[in-house]
Amino acid sequence: MSDATKSRAAWQIPPEAVRRYTLAIAAHAALILIWYLVVTYGRIPTFVLPSPVATIASLGGSNYHWIGNTLVTASEIFGGYFLSVVIGVAIADAGMLACQSSFPESVSKARKVRSPSQSTIRSVSSYFNASVRQRYTQWP
Repeated sequence: MSDATKSRAAWQIPPEAVRRYTLAIAAHAALILIWYLVVTYGRIPTFVLPSPVATIASLGGSNYHWIGNTLVTASEIFGGYFLSVVIGVAIADAGMLACQSSFPESVSKARKVRSPSQSTIRSVSSYFNASVRQRYTQWP
């Protein structure tokens, strides 16, 4: 085989990858089409659900604030994640306390059960310790 044939063979996309990407693109196009049809024929006010065309047009507008909107979205994402972790750990701790109170003392000591908040604190602190250790041990 020549070098040109080898390089062409290296750039060929496998048929299963083409099929998978085609399906993903078709699904997204179908969702956008359904969105457009619902907004156009469903008589939904534009302040509730703007059309895809209006959405794309507003992204390119001069009065669209990319940095401000990105910061608001990022704060909503991280705030929601933090809130869900706090609530989830609190619910899990309450469940662990309820379960531990119903266990006999010998079973609780034998299993050495840690509450989810203890596990979370231990894993977060070990992660940060490892990252700090890695950062400072790789200095020249």
